[in-house]
Amino acid sequence: MFDNVSKFLVLETITDNRVRGNLMTAASVFGGLVLKPELIKTILRSEIMKESAVYQEILQEGEQRGLLKGEQRGLLKGEQIGLLKGKLETIPLLTKLGLTIAEIAEELDIDIALVDQFVANQNH
Repeated sequence: MFDNVSKFLVLETITDNRVRGNLMTAASVFGGLVLKPELIKTILRSEIMKESAVYQEILQEGEQRGLLKGEQRGLLKGEQIGLLKGKLETIPLLTKLGLTIAEIAEELDIDIALVDQFVANQNH
């Protein structure tokens, strides 16, 4: 293990910050296959790695993935809200047609308490 550490320390002798940052990032990525992340963080200075083009690329890819996931969750949530609003808007019509609260809840596949609360709010 200490032999691996000494290999990492050789990176400290490189004077070009960009090259050193890129090599440190690569070393941390590959080192992560055999070493614990805590040890890698202790050996390699993160501020230099953060300047690395490789680190920036990995970070950018992670941010893109996060944005896409957030977008997908937002769209799904929006669809769910829109679907529920549509169902709630049909309750007064179904009530006028003579359906009971239980029948409306079953027909619309929503909780009976929600239908009951909606009808009660409509009557006030």
